[in-house]
Amino acid sequence: MIARESLPEPLRRLFGSIHPLMMSGEYLPALDEDEVEIARITLASVMGDVIELRARRTAKGIRYRMVDEHETEYTIRPCYTREPLTMLELIRAIEGAKPDNPTVDVLRYNLEALDEEEWESMQGFVQVSSPFYPELESWYARYLELWLDHFRRKARRNERGLE
Repeated sequence: MIARESLPEPLRRLFGSIHPLMMSGEYLPALDEDEVEIARITLASVMGDVIELRARRTAKGIRYRMVDEHETEYTIRPCYTREPLTMLELIRAIEGAKPDNPTVDVLRYNLEALDEEEWESMQGFVQVSSPFYPELESWYARYLELWLDHFRRKARRNERGLE
């Protein structure tokens, strides 16, 4: 990854011509003044889609917003706090995002389009990281692994007519 907020357009076109994955995150909206990324959700999709949870201090406290490269209008709770989010509050904000949760809903949509033999390829499809919550990545890796196992077991029970 190049350590710049965004690439100049000629370099962006060059990287995109090599492979779309090299454009991962390049079309995110610019950070607002004094805004920081507090969590990043990266999808192992062809385009390497990225969703960010961002924060910035305001007169009311800390304002949060979620953005992606497709201009999705996310609603998150809380959208303001007086103090920084705890890790549990951060997880709840990500998991409660609307219109679609950017972790398990994304996994579910992709799994439903695949044959059962391909489900294993979805392990690690969604990765969540944070420069402020270093344990978030390992927490999500385990959470999504357990969720994927649950999805597989439930699908197999449905096939056998047990649910």
